[in-house]
Amino acid sequence: LGGAFDEVHEDGPGWVQHFSGGNGGQPVVVCALFGQPAVAVDQEIWNALGQFGRGTYVSGTAAVGFPVASGERPLITVDEPVELAGGAWGPGRLVPIIAGGWRWEPQVAFDSEACRDQDTWAVRRGEMDLRLRLAIRMQLAAEDLRITELGRTRMLSGLALTGLTDLLDGLAKRYGLEAADITWQETPEPMGVNNNRFAAYQRIVSAADGRPALLGSIWLTLPAGRESEVRAIVDLSVDFDAIHPAGVPATPARIPAELRIAPGELVRFFASGWLAAEALILTTGHRAVDLPPAGASRLELYIQNRHPAGTGGQRVLRTEDLVDLSVFGRTRKSQLRDLSVGMTAPLGPDTEGNSSLVRQALVRMASDFGFTGAESAQL
Repeated sequence: LGGAFDEVHEDGPGWVQHFSGGNGGQPVVVCALFGQPAVAVDQEIWNALGQFGRGTYVSGTAAVGFPVASGERPLITVDEPVELAGGAWGPGRLVPIIAGGWRWEPQVAFDSEACRDQDTWAVRRGEMDLRLRLAIRMQLAAEDLRITELGRTRMLSGLALTGLTDLLDGLAKRYGLEAADITWQETPEPMGVNNNRFAAYQRIVSAADGRPALLGSIWLTLPAGRESEVRAIVDLSVDFDAIHPAGVPATPARIPAELRIAPGELVRFFASGWLAAEALILTTGHRAVDLPPAGASRLELYIQNRHPAGTGGQRVLRTEDLVDLSVFGRTRKSQLRDLSVGMTAPLGPDTEGNSSLVRQALVRMASDFGFTGAESAQL
């Protein structure tokens, strides 16, 4: 490694020492998390670590951590992704960008703590029958983000590429509803707010009697002041009574099996909703993946029954009558109401990777709610 430029010193979550690089001529840094083995990395990698989180409350190696040894590699070079550990943002990795530089990505993880956005923006009960919701909180170190009129136009163009509109049209066709020439429109107050910090849009497909049968909704909230959390929510709400009015009242209400949201449609909604949630950042003129991170972004996926038993309404529904969950086996719960799951994941996954993570999240969700065949489900 050549001669040492300095003595071993403390930096962020561990110890560091810089070397000249010896005959190789490229400076090298030896680092070690406290109590862990040391690893040598190219100076370029070490320099990249110091760039993350600038201007936020935690930055550099304190935020993203140190490179960790992988296999038998004595020296970590710039040729491939670099695994990281020990930072306040949680485990992750550096990924080289084709155009030059590095991008930080959090390690994918699933959890059972999804609750923060179960009721954000829209009331939970008493409207329509079923709500599918994807909510994402993106940690972005970008000050002075503002929604512009040009950005709104760009977002609506990008939204068409996410597959969300196609999913709504496909459901409308399956239910015998007319969706031609229906576009995304700004959601009026009080359900929606539209200014330079908030954006809210909806797409309504009506039944024959004029009632909303399918409702797509999207919301974006930019951070205030020096906050870094950008929030986006994508909803799909379904009113089965508008689609197929019940002839004879019953408790619970009878929903024809052929109207249930199918497993494949669940995957498509959450996958396209994820892309749509990130596309909402286009209202500011930026792509989410291009903005500097300020931590790990987190998603929450929800399947919500708007009329479950015990809520006092005249219309009572069973969740398993709204969504076909048979692929997960039977549930051990005596009464199934809402289902949810949390996920930490990188921004900007490709379509295939996006769908794969959604399938894994749904399996975790089913397992959390006691389904006997969750682990062997084929989605």
